[in-house]
Amino acid sequence: MKKAFHYTLLISSLILTAQVQANEPNSTNRHWSVGAGTQAFSIVNTDNSDNNVDFTGLNIAAGYAINDYFQVRASYFTSENKDLSILESQGFDLMAYGGFGLATTGFKSYGGAGFFSDKWTINNQNYDSFKGLQLAAGVGYNWGSVGVDFVFKLRDATKYEHLSTNDGTYFAPTGALVLFYNF
Repeated sequence: MKKAFHYTLLISSLILTAQVQANEPNSTNRHWSVGAGTQAFSIVNTDNSDNNVDFTGLNIAAGYAINDYFQVRASYFTSENKDLSILESQGFDLMAYGGFGLATTGFKSYGGAGFFSDKWTINNQNYDSFKGLQLAAGVGYNWGSVGVDFVFKLRDATKYEHLSTNDGTYFAPTGALVLFYNF
């Protein structure tokens, strides 16, 4: 619960900053972006929802838009299991995105692929590690130096299947809502 309060305080501060920054004059291209927000991650068994594992937490990201159509972005995430607070997930991902509106003011939409690394701990003791590929799609809006993005990522779920003895089809979706400062 203490982490949820800290995340809420961080997001509230970023939103207040965004409101102040949103009135700045527009610049045609802002290549760099740094931001923070919330992230939810699940391992979903389509045959048995009792086997789902859900995490929520913080996402910190930084990116560079080479032009309005291509961006590379790195994200760090830390989250805890919603049912078992001693189970935590930490890691990072590296993504390459193609789309439009990535460096200019206005609406943006993009898709891409990349790599993730996820380490789970129980009571700060290593439990398991996962690495693999993922696909992603995102939408957002840039108001000059401030932007907001929602990104949906789909990790390679086969990396997590050994956690359960139950049969079924597994998916590993992630959703992140991030507020960015663009410069």
